[in-house]
Amino acid sequence: MNTSGISTAIVMPAGTQLLVGPFQSYVRAALRAYDGDSGEAPLILPGRGMIAGDGLVVQIKCDPSALHAPRVVFTVYAHDKAASRDTTRMMQVLGEIVLNALDNTNAVEIEWLSPEQKIPAEDFAEIATYELPHDLPEMAQAPGAPSPEAVDLRLKIASWAMALVIGLLSLPVAATVMIIGAARGLNLRLTTHALTLTAVGAVLHVSGVLSGPFTQALF
Repeated sequence: MNTSGISTAIVMPAGTQLLVGPFQSYVRAALRAYDGDSGEAPLILPGRGMIAGDGLVVQIKCDPSALHAPRVVFTVYAHDKAASRDTTRMMQVLGEIVLNALDNTNAVEIEWLSPEQKIPAEDFAEIATYELPHDLPEMAQAPGAPSPEAVDLRLKIASWAMALVIGLLSLPVAATVMIIGAARGLNLRLTTHALTLTAVGAVLHVSGVLSGPFTQALF
């Protein structure tokens, strides 16, 4: 079974207008609680409602289909090997997202891990389990939802794009990041940290706070 993506849907009352924005705070809180060992805030990635924690990425997809009540689908993907083996943590993130949403919305039902596992909203906290069932049916994704491979490709593109931005600030730092990326694969968290530190260093160098041969070589 492929555990790179695990999904859960929140079913809303008919006629509910769905927007991704209000659900981002629930996802970020869940990632901070269960995937935030670094202490860094989860990153909102451009496009398709994706938010990245330390090792997991959550995609939010609104499905206002007329065939059933409006629903919001949350899919958790792993963007590092260690996280991909920790399915319990992936489900804990999903569970926390659902609990956060239930506190702030009028959801009527949860499709927990599968469209076949329907749980009334008021019973979710007591009924939901965090053990991945065998032969888990695939969650029906909202129209346009990307595959795990597409999500992984976007994360890689975002990481390399950040490395190129670092190159505009400091070629030596960018070269180091790219060498690490070529050898081990670029990590979105690594490139984000490198970009932040390089930007701070560049500002301090331009302002004259940092000077000397080493900073001259870097910037």
